[in-house]
Amino acid sequence: PNIEHTEKINATFLTVWKLMLDKIEHPSNYTPGVSNIVLVENTSEYIIREMTLGDLGSIRERITWDDDDSPGIGKVTYILEKHPKYKGEVVNWVRRAKDDPKQTELEYQIRWEPLDGHSEADQEQLFRQQLAQAVQIVKRIAEHMAGTNPITPPAGQGQK
Repeated sequence: PNIEHTEKINATFLTVWKLMLDKIEHPSNYTPGVSNIVLVENTSEYIIREMTLGDLGSIRERITWDDDDSPGIGKVTYILEKHPKYKGEVVNWVRRAKDDPKQTELEYQIRWEPLDGHSEADQEQLFRQQLAQAVQIVKRIAEHMAGTNPITPPAGQGQK
């Protein structure tokens, strides 16, 4: 599938960018269903990461990041090196909002193709939901860090 989801976040570029970098090494804090995370190789230019991604199974990714090309723009790219069903990449863009320096735009893009060439339309809706949920998690954390949105527990999970 080729899917995108964008949100405006009430937090600075630097706050959101730091979360994107943290997400590379700690994806389970930002992406539901992630487990068994292993950083196979960690260099100053890329990271090779293996993990289990819920029902999608085990994946191996080469991750690169760049925030040097233009001020207020950052990009993290996750290239699938090994997956049982798909090839492609996920790109996370972080952009300083043009109209408000205290706001940031976060865009997630999935560009995956089935290895067998068959379309999996039933999976596309699931990908859309998961992508939106992942962006919302980062938004909640960033806005909490910026003091613009207190984190509240989900309904039915009160404080003890």
